[in-house]
Amino acid sequence: MPDVAVFPRVFLPTASPQFGPSRVNLFLPIWAQKDWGKWAAFGGGGYGVNPGPGNRDYWLGGMALTRAVSDRLTLGGEIYRQTAQLQSERAFTAINAAAIYKLTDHWALLVSGGPGVENAREDCQYDFYLSLEATY
Repeated sequence: MPDVAVFPRVFLPTASPQFGPSRVNLFLPIWAQKDWGKWAAFGGGGYGVNPGPGNRDYWLGGMALTRAVSDRLTLGGEIYRQTAQLQSERAFTAINAAAIYKLTDHWALLVSGGPGVENAREDCQYDFYLSLEATY
């Protein structure tokens, strides 16, 4: 039986629009995951609320495959697609390599990055994601 999760995310404004949103925005996803020993497959999607002039709400969806290589380190790959977040952008698709490193039993560092494969020259030549995960 797969695990299913709903985990709303809030994105806070950054000092430069090059690095993040200019206003608080919200992402409302639903995700599912199935594990087989050291392997895991997961995917899903959600809707992003992106207020502000020139912005638009968007959809994001993707799939990933990972393998635990040690008790603390998991490596994997993902493909995802997102509709445009700005009126001046187009939708894009990216293929990323990813790693999850368990810092403690309840905290992990997630990192993902790679090249865009759809509309990459115009909107997403490369992307990078870094987050801190808390599980209880």
